[in-house]
Amino acid sequence: MTKKLKKISIRLSDNHKIFTYPPRTRSAILREWIEAGIELSEIKNEINEIKATINAIYSLLTQEGTNSPPKIKLSELNNPAKTEEKDEKLENLKTMLNFFDDFEG
Repeated sequence: MTKKLKKISIRLSDNHKIFTYPPRTRSAILREWIEAGIELSEIKNEINEIKATINAIYSLLTQEGTNSPPKIKLSELNNPAKTEEKDEKLENLKTMLNFFDDFEG
């Protein structure tokens, strides 16, 4: 059984890049571009979900937006290496957030 195909008509400016391709190849190329656009849109949504998760984790770790101080264990106060390790992890989270901000342009 064959798939039912539907036709869509669009108007493009005469200098659109698609018109640099030979006439009988344009439909196939446009289908590829549409599929690629859909995939990119889905990837962007996934990146936004990852960014939201990182933001939530960062907020929990730093207690941003609350009046309470960051959660620090007593053992971390007596062990500067643990505090430095926590600071390094927070910096790594900040770096990831900045990466995603740069990615979105």
